[in-house]
Formats: sequence, C-alpha cells, structure tokens
Amino acid sequence: MGAKVCGISCRHRHTETVDISQSFEFLGPSVSMGKYFLDMKKELLINIQKEMRIAAGAEKMFSVTKDRKTRARVKELRSSSEKKVKDLYTSLHKLNEEIAQWREEENAPGKI
Repeated sequence: MGAKVCGISCRHRHTETVDISQSFEFLGPSVSMGKYFLDMKKELLINIQKEMRIAAGAEKMFSVTKDRKTRARVKELRSSSEKKVKDLYTSLHKLNEEIAQWREEENAPGKI
C-alpha cells in the first residue's frame, strides 16, 4: 500500500513552534502559567508520539514496498517525519527550559 493510497502523505500536520513569550500575550490574568506550560508540554508530547508512529509506519511500508516510485515517496515521508520529531524534541527542550526559568522566578525570595 503506497503512502498516497493510505492518506499519510496527504495528512496536514502542524509542527510549527511558537515562541513562548509571544504566546503569553493573549493570556488573561485568570489563566495560570503553570497550567499553560503543562498544557503546552502535553500537546508537544502528543505530537511527538504521533510523528514517531508515522515514522515507524513509514519505515514498515518502506521495507515491504517493491515499487520504486512508492518507495521514494515513503522514504521522503519517513525522513520528513523524522525531521519533525527532531524539531518537536527541540521545542520540548526549549519549553522545559522556560518551565525551569518560570519555576525559579516563582520561587524567588523577592517575589511578592
């Protein structure tokens, strides 16, 4: 089964990272920063798992596909998905740094 037939290559996946400081501009005072960080982290982890499943499926399809054209498309899908996983892990790392920084600011002795 080719990538186009099963709809994997046609699926739209949003993996753009958003600068966290820009994301806070729309937040009102009623939304706690801790909950916001946890929600973002949860969303990133879900996206990482999804991309890893796509990459694993593409790897399986690549190993069983005999057609050259389909094999090339699946290889492209696999490499694209692996790149997205790396980008998402980078975003997760940045988010973890932001969370650590936020926790330090929350626990600072001069905080009112």
